[in-house]
Amino acid sequence: MYGHNDLGAIYAKTGEAKRGDCRVFSGSSLGPDNIGNHYNLGRVYMRLGRVDEAKGEFEAVLRLNPGDAGARQVL
Repeated sequence: MYGHNDLGAIYAKTGEAKRGDCRVFSGSSLGPDNIGNHYNLGRVYMRLGRVDEAKGEFEAVLRLNPGDAGARQVL
């Protein structure tokens, strides 16, 4: 269930952001309320230089969990 999201995070950490982008997108079936999915997708967008899209994902994390220190720090 969480495999795609986790794999997307691994690709993002290892610098294979484009592969990570695909994997996280395919993991988006986990639902719009999946905080980890939004956070990882935001990280992938940052690595791709897609700052506005990354900002939107981190803002989604904060809507779901206003106390998320990681998303707040990135923003």
